[in-house]
Amino acid sequence: MNKVNPRREFFYATPAEVRDLLEKIAGQHLLEYRDVPEALEWRQSAHGAAPAV
Repeated sequence: MNKVNPRREFFYATPAEVRDLLEKIAGQHLLEYRDVPEALEWRQSAHGAAPAV
């Protein structure tokens, strides 16, 4: 639960919009940005595969 903002307002933005804004703010200092998260465990569970140990 968000104790600071109990109204639970959401802001919608695409990953590309976020990346563009970060590039404007950080410029050359933006180290890494991925449009698609790695999420290995989620992808393994989504395909029914057991997680690698």
